[in-house]
Amino acid sequence: MTYFNIKVQEHINKLENEKLKEILFNIISNYCNPSFSSITKKEFDIIIFNGLIELGFLEKDLYIYDIIKKLRVTSQKARNLIYEYNLRKFEKEEKLDELLLKNLKTPSLYREVENIYLELENPLLIDRLKYIIKINGGSATDASFSNTLVKLKEDAFAAIVEHYSKRNGIDIRKELIKAGVLDSDLKKFSGFITKLIDSINDMSLSEIFENIINMTDFIKDKIKEIR
Repeated sequence: MTYFNIKVQEHINKLENEKLKEILFNIISNYCNPSFSSITKKEFDIIIFNGLIELGFLEKDLYIYDIIKKLRVTSQKARNLIYEYNLRKFEKEEKLDELLLKNLKTPSLYREVENIYLELENPLLIDRLKYIIKINGGSATDASFSNTLVKLKEDAFAAIVEHYSKRNGIDIRKELIKAGVLDSDLKKFSGFITKLIDSINDMSLSEIFENIINMTDFIKDKIKEIR
């Protein structure tokens, strides 16, 4: 038996019969929908990929290196599998936004000198992030040396802040005005957000982000100090 077969067998042995029946049923029913053998190879790959996740052979967080190592595929193939799998899993944008927010609240979001970066293993999340930035008037670029690193310009980070503030029912521009920020300062909204970040030294960028989108008392006090 190959190393792959041995590891898959180990995971099969760990599961209850009912769970195994469920996984097998999903594979067969999806393969036969709408008719037997009518799906494409790509669709079949995703069905098996999903089965390996349900089996516990692949991590649910879907790390690219984990997929490369266990399935012995290229980096691009691993990224394509993650993209197609998540495209089917997250049909509603709200769920995708929740997953993106989860990443924004971790050390994956950080700052180096004047640049802000976000590390994302999920290529679908990267596309969603860029869309959010675009519709809110910002711009983002991929870091040239990595497919999983996104460089956020000043206006891009401000766009993300505004998007997630709205999801929390907060009109951040109105809240800034209430806190004493002048209309003239808000004409360069992204610049003010950067100034706010620069004024906080005892928090990680992910913590600052979470405080801003929830407009906490701490942030309100900071705004009053720098306005």
